[in-house]
Amino acid sequence: MKSFLGGVFHLSIAGFNQRLREGLTILATYAFRHRGLIATLLITNIFAALFEGGTIAILAVAVSILVEGTPENSADRFGPFEDFASWVLPQTGAGGIFLTLVIFAIITQVAKSALTYMGKFLAIQLQYKISLALQEYATDHVMRFSYNEISKHPAGSLSAYIGQTNELAGLVGQFNTFILATLMFITYISLMISMSIPLSLAALLVISIISFSLRGVATHLQALGARAILAAINMGKQTVEYLNAPRLLRIFNGTKLAEQTINATRTEMFDARRRGAVIKAALDPAIDAITISGAGLFLIFGYLAAGEAATTVIPGLLLFLVVLNRMMPQVKIFNQTWLAFSSSKKTIELVATFLSKDKKSFTRTTGHAYDGFHQEICFSNVSFCYPNRQVNALSNISFTIPKGQMIALIGSSGAGKSTIADLLLGLQEPSAGDINVDDVSLTNLNLAQWLQSIGVVDQEVFLINASIKENISFANERYSDSDVIMAAKAAYAHDFIQGLQHGYDTVIGDRGHRLSGGQQQRLSLARALLRRPD
Repeated sequence: MKSFLGGVFHLSIAGFNQRLREGLTILATYAFRHRGLIATLLITNIFAALFEGGTIAILAVAVSILVEGTPENSADRFGPFEDFASWVLPQTGAGGIFLTLVIFAIITQVAKSALTYMGKFLAIQLQYKISLALQEYATDHVMRFSYNEISKHPAGSLSAYIGQTNELAGLVGQFNTFILATLMFITYISLMISMSIPLSLAALLVISIISFSLRGVATHLQALGARAILAAINMGKQTVEYLNAPRLLRIFNGTKLAEQTINATRTEMFDARRRGAVIKAALDPAIDAITISGAGLFLIFGYLAAGEAATTVIPGLLLFLVVLNRMMPQVKIFNQTWLAFSSSKKTIELVATFLSKDKKSFTRTTGHAYDGFHQEICFSNVSFCYPNRQVNALSNISFTIPKGQMIALIGSSGAGKSTIADLLLGLQEPSAGDINVDDVSLTNLNLAQWLQSIGVVDQEVFLINASIKENISFANERYSDSDVIMAAKAAYAHDFIQGLQHGYDTVIGDRGHRLSGGQQQRLSLARALLRRPD
């Protein structure tokens, strides 16, 4: 089952560009993890289509019996139930069998409605399972970026990319609707062909004209969709950047600039979406008008062609139009699904590019176990050049840091002090040379264990909008409350914490804005000391 579905899927996307294929393949990979749910959904849709066809077939037989008024000669209309009908019809009459068949038609239609709801319910479950999995995968993807890699992306755009995976998962609901519409379409066209092949061919011609005329609309919607997604990502980037700089904006009176920039990107996004929605809104009335006009022409030509036999032909023609009228919403769904997919193409491509591992660097997760710092750290002819730079930030730097000594790096701004710290932490790797920890190259050590042994207090303090206790024990759940208090005392932060209304449970606000600069620095120091670093 898996190999068959996979083969059909890859065949169906063979004509798409590489990124679009990659995006759809990612979606298919997560969807196939729920093969049982997909199979149940498909079976439910098949039975819904069968019950729909059964309803119309039963009503067709009921109407024909009532119109002919000769129930004794109508048993052959019941196929495999002909013998039973031959016995029942003479006893009930046309009216009785008509009412009985209508009741059966009502029952099958209720069953079809229940199955349709069940299919939509299952599709919603599948869509949300895939959406959650994709967002978890996207988040994990971002968290595995190396420091150098994640520095290339503004935080707002990363958040927007992760959010856009919902658009990818949304295709599941569209695909389910498309499958159900396809099954319904097959049912209706089969019934129509059984009634009249010439009329069925004429109906297919009208449908083909409608679909072909929407090609230009699909291209326009694709362009609008691309505009909207790029504007959404840009808006997310601008919004997060400005909201994370409240002090800067107010010191330099930049709040109006921030407001105008955010609103401009939002306006661009909404304008593209609005224009796309206006175009889509015009499609349904246009298709309805074409459908009704076609139905009227069918009646006119059918009546004129029938001549004196019009009274016997018109009921059958009306039934044909009923089937055609029920089929047209499925045609709408085909077109709407294609237009929605066209609008989403750019999103799928961008998400695929973002989730791709090509030309991206990730944090190292393997290496020798780190068993503690014993002797010295040695920089040997270390050079480093930032990406897209022509000049090295460091060139042939060599020095040794013995255990137990305090070392200060002194130099002007841009001399490379922060770069050396980043290299020591393993956030960056040397372009040349080597950094050894007790004669073991840092590039060969387990990075997670190495970082766990280091306490860092940056010149730019970063605190999260949580309690003081959560900030001190950040990413270290194994420490107890007493450990947190000891670290706070060592950083001379315990006294001012005790003076706060809620003590260690005080929430300090975004980036710790409810504390003074000095208090923020002391919490950062306590956070470093809690690890008891080497």
